[in-house]
Formats: sequence, structure tokens, C-alpha cells
Amino acid sequence: MKIKLDIVPPRSTGQAAATILKRGDRYFVGKKSNSEGKRIQDMLWALLMEHKPAAPLEGALAFTITYVYPWRKSEPQKNRVHGYKWCDKKPDADNIPKILQDVMTRLQYWGDDSQIAVLGVRKLWGDDAKVGIYLELRELNNTNQITL
Repeated sequence: MKIKLDIVPPRSTGQAAATILKRGDRYFVGKKSNSEGKRIQDMLWALLMEHKPAAPLEGALAFTITYVYPWRKSEPQKNRVHGYKWCDKKPDADNIPKILQDVMTRLQYWGDDSQIAVLGVRKLWGDDAKVGIYLELRELNNTNQITL
């Protein structure tokens, strides 16, 4: 299953949106209802809802996420000739999957995100026509080659 979300990828991650909240005498980690993280979750929910599979995927899964940001205004033309350039700025690549996995789990793309056996994350700057979030999700089986 391949999905392209036609949005400028968010710079904020679910991890950055977490904060310590208090309800009565209890403290817990959560997101304020007006936080940037909550807004991003709601936006991803709406965009991913239309791509939701009829039934949750089963077994081991491979999940690849590619964020393509628009070129920085200061990017030299010599860097733009290939159509993309690797992004070495925030957000950290290891923080990107969490918010997507949480939303996709709640939408029942799979039973549990522990099913993801292979996870790949890429961040790029690119041409306007390529800007967006690209997701690829596929089921793995014993015929997939494993190279160590």
C-alpha cells in the first residue's frame, strides 16, 4: 500500500508536543487540546482516514516514511539540480514515525504497531511538485530475503 499525503510535512513531532499535565492530584504525560502536536494528529487523522484499509493488516509489516520538505529559500541552485537533497535539520528522523504510527494504529491500519518489523525514515528537501509525506506499508512473509 502506497500513500502520498499532499501537505508540507510538520516540523513538530509527537514527542515535542508531550507535556506534563495535572488532573486533580495526579500528574501524567499528555498533550494539551490546543497543542501543535494535537493539531498535527488531527490533521493526519483526517488525511489518513480516506486511505484506511478495509481490514487491519496482519503479521509482520515493513513501513517506510519519506518526508519531502520544500526547498529552503537560501538553497543554492547547484543543490536543486537533482530535484531533491537530503535534509539534515530538525525534526530528528527517529522522532518522525511515532505520531504517524499512533494515528495509524488508532485508525486500525494494523492491530498493533509492534507488527512493524522493518521501519525506514527519509527526510529530503525537494521541488514543490514532490513536497509531501510518502508512506509505503507492506506485509512481510517468509519468502522475503533477509541479508545480515
